[in-house]
Amino acid sequence: MIKRLNKIGVVIFVILINIFAKNILFSQESSEQANIFLNFEKATLSSVVNYLTEAKKINLIPNKALDNLPVSLTTREPLTLDKAWNILLTLLEVNGYSIINVDNVFRIVTKAANKQEPLPMYSGLEPELLPDTDEVIRYIYFLKNIKADTVASFLQSMLEGTVQPNTNLDALVITDRCLHIKAAMKIIKELDQGGLRESIKVVKLKHTVSADIVKIFDQIVPKDQQKNLRFLTPGGDKKQMTYFSQDTKIIEEPRQNALILLGQEKNLNRIIDFVKTYIDIPTESAESRLHIIELKYAKAEEVGKLLETIRKPPTGLPKTAQIGEYKFFEDVIIATDTFTEEQAKEGKGGGNRLIISCGKDDWKRFVKLIDSIDKPSPQVAFEVMIVDVNINNEAELKAQFKPKHPGMFGKHINPYFETAIANKTIDLIGTGAIAATDLAKVPPVYRRADSDGYSGSHITFGQPSNLWGAIKAILYRNNNNIIIEPYITTNNNQECFVKNEETRYVDGAFSETNLAGSLVRKKELITAPVEVKLTPKVNLDGSINLKVFVNFTNFDETSSSSPDEHSRLIDTRVTIGTGEVLVLGGFTKSSHEQKTYKVPVLGDIPIIGNLFKSKTQNKTKTNLYVFIRPSIIKPKIDGTPDEYTQMKVDFAKHQIFEHDTFTSDKDPIQRWFFKPAKQSISQKIKDTKAGIFRPIDNYATGYNEPMDVDMQNDTYYSAEKELSDKKLTKNISPNKYTKNESFINYAQQNQNIQEAKGQEDIKQEKIKAKNGRTKKSRLRA
Repeated sequence: MIKRLNKIGVVIFVILINIFAKNILFSQESSEQANIFLNFEKATLSSVVNYLTEAKKINLIPNKALDNLPVSLTTREPLTLDKAWNILLTLLEVNGYSIINVDNVFRIVTKAANKQEPLPMYSGLEPELLPDTDEVIRYIYFLKNIKADTVASFLQSMLEGTVQPNTNLDALVITDRCLHIKAAMKIIKELDQGGLRESIKVVKLKHTVSADIVKIFDQIVPKDQQKNLRFLTPGGDKKQMTYFSQDTKIIEEPRQNALILLGQEKNLNRIIDFVKTYIDIPTESAESRLHIIELKYAKAEEVGKLLETIRKPPTGLPKTAQIGEYKFFEDVIIATDTFTEEQAKEGKGGGNRLIISCGKDDWKRFVKLIDSIDKPSPQVAFEVMIVDVNINNEAELKAQFKPKHPGMFGKHINPYFETAIANKTIDLIGTGAIAATDLAKVPPVYRRADSDGYSGSHITFGQPSNLWGAIKAILYRNNNNIIIEPYITTNNNQECFVKNEETRYVDGAFSETNLAGSLVRKKELITAPVEVKLTPKVNLDGSINLKVFVNFTNFDETSSSSPDEHSRLIDTRVTIGTGEVLVLGGFTKSSHEQKTYKVPVLGDIPIIGNLFKSKTQNKTKTNLYVFIRPSIIKPKIDGTPDEYTQMKVDFAKHQIFEHDTFTSDKDPIQRWFFKPAKQSISQKIKDTKAGIFRPIDNYATGYNEPMDVDMQNDTYYSAEKELSDKKLTKNISPNKYTKNESFINYAQQNQNIQEAKGQEDIKQEKIKAKNGRTKKSRLRA
């Protein structure tokens, strides 16, 4: 029975162990799952603490002071619980608080109270094995080769917490965050490996990064040579084989951006002098944080807005925050110097400059970014041809009769067949002031609103004093073509605009009465614009995304007093290659109008019926075509015209030479009388044969252009700092050395220069002595 109970107890114990192990594994898996987002805006720090402590299932004694501390943070990717907890520790550290654990009860205290609080303690553990968190701990480290009081003050300068040395045990008691202790103890361990050298110095850098300088010196004195010659040799100074001593150790301190130098005093001073003179120096002629950069192509206002957007760190992180290898901009102010309307009114100019206040590292990143943005924009030349074709065909055949003698068809029966003509131009009846003798007007006037003379044919019957019949036949043809050919050049993504307006004055409303008491009609101005708007966007493959807007408005020519306006609009987007022709149209309008007036029954008789009817036919057709040809052109900075400009110049000269009769006219009197000003007859003939027209060619080649201004090197337009940078760049060969190679070359050559200085002096003395002997021999001669 007892054995059976023991077996049951063992089984229950195993089951409990499995359940406990599964709970542990489940808790570990849940803590490793990335399912936490920290996205909050101006939330209290206490709410963030409560949220994460609830997720970690820990007990926390709240701190009321956190209720008054707002924080903002945004994480774009989910975080594990451990990473979220580390971010919380960072937020507490930034606001002057830390969290401590006492018997699994967490408390939030100020950093100043850490000395009196029981903290997690680590001893007998290497520094690199400490947790990678911002948790505040106490760490005890026993030194091997150096004294605790010797490095205590040096270690204290690198930490924010406290360092308590124990001289009896040569131990250090450090209270600070884990990450700070690990970074500082890396240097202390390096010092403790082989004992201190003669001197130790710390050089804080202002304009360069400590890691970059360590890499430079590692190339000058390789690390294997530094390790082999680590300990000082007895017997005083030894002869140096290089300019920098191989007994010197250089350690980087990235937290404070400093160098820790170990070695003899004079060797350390040599390195410090070299670093401060040639490496850790500000940008040329920029001892302050202010920098001015001239933009060549981009607009300073647009680039300034872009830089203002990207310089801001993520919400909730401090200005100096650094995540991995990414570092945010720190204390940056950006202003633009642009041209404004107020400056134009006051007669003042404006530049296209960016004024940036920042540190050296940020300035280097800004310059690289701005250079990648400030690139030349391609230019597009547009040739536009608008063709408006109007065709109008009209035909009229009319007749009108009356009896040749009164009473021909009976007593008091006199038929008149004139109603067959809709718009009669001949009065056969004669009423009032218009007599029947009006038919004597041969040929009668038929004037159209859009014609300047007589048209049509008339046949009359009877004596001039007594016309009894008339036949009118008219054929009218009108072809009207309007061609507009503007051309314009614009930059990429910039709208260009061409507009041509036709204006007319028409009768308007009646105004007040004049002195005579009659009403006066005003004249109003109306316009019919022809406008073209083009916005190109050039792609890398040479294609052009083109936005087109065309407005073609014209007047109705049939009415001059109050003409109607006809507007046709095109608004579209197309993709076209450079040099191709885009055709837009579709504005085709056709109309066919036919009118017939006739006498019943008589007008339907074949052939004879034409004498008793009137027929009018009108056919109208209008077409609008728009041709657009874009060409990508490159500006020529040397002042000579590019291919597109030269093509337009040649076309203008061709039109002039085509109508110029000076060369073809052989009459000497004509040539003398019409001789061009400031040019002889022979020179004019030579220029014409050579295809030269002085006014156009002189303008295209800049013959009368004022003195050129070198804007890039003129301090009147550019900033002095930029000019000095250009001069410095010209004096340095870009292919001779890289930056690090230049420093190494200086260090290696400096010793050779010092060793050869004595030999150079001896050589100069020999040359002087030789020249002296030569002068004496010449005097003797």
